[in-house]
Amino acid sequence: MNILVILRNLDGSQGFFEEEEYLSESDRNVISEAMTLKEEYGGTVSAVLFSNDTPDCEKTLKKTYAYGVNKAYHAVFQDFDFSDTKTFAKVIAETIERKFPDSDLFLFGRLAYDGDAVTIATMTAEHLRLPRIVYSKEIEKKNDRLICRKHISPKEEAVLEVGMPALVQSIREKGIRRQPKIADIVRAYSDAEIYRLDGEEIYGDIYVGANSVRLVRETEPDDAQEKELKILNGVSDIESAEALIQTLRELGFSADGL
Repeated sequence: MNILVILRNLDGSQGFFEEEEYLSESDRNVISEAMTLKEEYGGTVSAVLFSNDTPDCEKTLKKTYAYGVNKAYHAVFQDFDFSDTKTFAKVIAETIERKFPDSDLFLFGRLAYDGDAVTIATMTAEHLRLPRIVYSKEIEKKNDRLICRKHISPKEEAVLEVGMPALVQSIREKGIRRQPKIADIVRAYSDAEIYRLDGEEIYGDIYVGANSVRLVRETEPDDAQEKELKILNGVSDIESAEALIQTLRELGFSADGL
């Protein structure tokens, strides 16, 4: 099973409780999970970091080698707006299609580039037309299928089965922490190569001819308007979609098939 881990770019803005400066705790956890899967089922583990070209990036990727990753990649940008999640998800998806077409599993840590909003992971899966599971606690493999235990609430979980390739956002934080091995540390800081990818080229190919953005209209919500927050959740995407349809019906929307 070939696994690709999409790293979070700390870039000097690590959380207050982070133990390491360059590799976040959620990424260390998901790398540990990937290595456990590799040792049980075979294959390779690669890691890719999407970021502007800063000195910290090499240190981040060297850390992944110290945890046993087979290959580490840096998708390099000069001045990219990573807060534009819609565009960024397209860039990640295009990079995967071009550079990692043989991967069976794409793993995001709990804290991706959009925090824990799971927006990036969801949109990337949609672009790639892959099944995706968020809030995964644990992953197993059975033939060509993935079995994932998923958080539903603090006291509830579900077991989902999907085909591969698949995309999973893992929040497994209480699993066995993999400690760096001496051989991996020596390799990381001696002869391990960091493979550079041209992020600007990939972005340019997606948005060829789009040289400007025109502001059509600026709107602000009415603060006086009554608001109600409703969380749509379900064991699967189908149940979440059914909850959304029911909410739209309650709001008075109607359409064929709704």
